[in-house]
Amino acid sequence: HVYDSIEMLNHTSEIIMRNKLSCMGAEAEAYRHHTNETEMQATKARIEAMTQVVELLDDEEAYEDVLRKVIAILGTYLSVSSAQLFRINPEKQTMDVIVEWLEQGTISNFDKTQNIPMYGFLNTDSPLVMGSDVIQGHLDEHSFRVLGIRGIMVFPLDRRTTGGMVLCLCEQDRPRLWQMEEVRFASDVVRVLQSIVARRYQKTSLMNSYTSMETVLDSISCCIYVRDLESGQVLFTNRMTKTQFSSELRDGTMQQLLDSAMMLERRDGAYEVFYEDRGRWYDMMYTRINWVNGRL
Repeated sequence: HVYDSIEMLNHTSEIIMRNKLSCMGAEAEAYRHHTNETEMQATKARIEAMTQVVELLDDEEAYEDVLRKVIAILGTYLSVSSAQLFRINPEKQTMDVIVEWLEQGTISNFDKTQNIPMYGFLNTDSPLVMGSDVIQGHLDEHSFRVLGIRGIMVFPLDRRTTGGMVLCLCEQDRPRLWQMEEVRFASDVVRVLQSIVARRYQKTSLMNSYTSMETVLDSISCCIYVRDLESGQVLFTNRMTKTQFSSELRDGTMQQLLDSAMMLERRDGAYEVFYEDRGRWYDMMYTRINWVNGRL
């Protein structure tokens, strides 16, 4: 009987142990499932936010509106108190607020947007990431305390194409310890932001170049007419063309007049054009060029 009792106890212990292990396994599986689900949700949110940012690369809205959208997406995703894009002027020790995004209930620290005394921590050539555990004892601790900052990320943009822009993300409501994924995400958004700024800069430079070129071509004492070979769209006419052939441009017969003088293959060269309506001969030079917008 004693042997049977011991065997029964052993058997019972095995059953209890298997049940405990089974429960532990189930708990671990549930935890893994919950963790995987949480990670999947976080990944989904990150991808959606980044997709929204990338789509703004080709947005044709006003420049500042696009920048404001980018930092709003970034600030909302990171759940920070505020996000600002500054342009700093280290020589004058001043800064301008280009755009600012504020979490609901957050009050701006700025009562103006231009010629504000520059924050020293913004004058950096490399990213600055500080959580609540690092701010205390930092060189700019006093500034952080005055501004109510409890966590901050600062990303300088390329000064060659942005003129000294700096992105600043601030946490004011609670202690903040930045996660590596958050820093990576912010860095990726900064790259897209820099591309947006660079594209607008190039576009502005191109427009300025076009305006300068237009001024020069308007001063030339001959008619200049530029047309897209593929679409037929008129890309440019200088002042003399508009003056001498205003009615032809208006009624769309200008191209017919030019086509009548050129050979079918339209090779580069010099041609003579007899304009029957005016009873006059015109000398014409024709050549293929790549226009400022890349069209032939």
